[in-house]
Amino acid sequence: MSARRRKQTACTAEDAPLSPAVVRLYARAMEIENEIEEAVADGDYMTIEELLAWSDRLRNRTLDIDAEEAAAKARLMSEHREYQWTKRELGRLLGLGPEDINPLERSEPGGPDDLRTRRALWLSFRLNEAYLDQLLWWRQPPRLRVMIALNDYQFALIMDLATPLARKQRSAFLETVAARLEGRRVGDGTLYRVALAVQRELLGRNPTREDAHAVAGELRPGR
Repeated sequence: MSARRRKQTACTAEDAPLSPAVVRLYARAMEIENEIEEAVADGDYMTIEELLAWSDRLRNRTLDIDAEEAAAKARLMSEHREYQWTKRELGRLLGLGPEDINPLERSEPGGPDDLRTRRALWLSFRLNEAYLDQLLWWRQPPRLRVMIALNDYQFALIMDLATPLARKQRSAFLETVAARLEGRRVGDGTLYRVALAVQRELLGRNPTREDAHAVAGELRPGR
């Protein structure tokens, strides 16, 4: 492929409107990823012997649970035939070439100044935005419109905080955050504190003092 053709393909992938087929593929990839995350969290993929070995390592404080679960998730996703097909088809419909990074990849090399990495991050942002727009905005209360006014940084922040939640919790997360932000000037700090507090509530974690202030509405608008 010529340099000119590669440039045209990159521009197409970055700037063209996302088709419904692309959004559907991305949505299915997210569903599979969430299913795998839940299976890993529940230990459903492990044998009795492996669970006993984990228990021994946990008792001896030699088990890094986060690292083990991340490795298990990566392995299961690499072995999931539908997920791998969906990822390839998504790349094809986005017009990605062999040198481009698929937006579903989470650990591809390249720093923030790498054009491939920047393109993948931008596509990932656009896919997340289109996915939420398709699944949420049309059937949620009007107060969720506050989310539309968020800038790119704030939207990415919301997406990051929603990621650890189960798929069925994410709608409640967005609704609750939107309700607590309604009628307030939304600064980055206020958004982070409110969204983090809601995330911790849904995860069942004990809130910090800062979280408690956000939940109680003690943060002044615009802070």
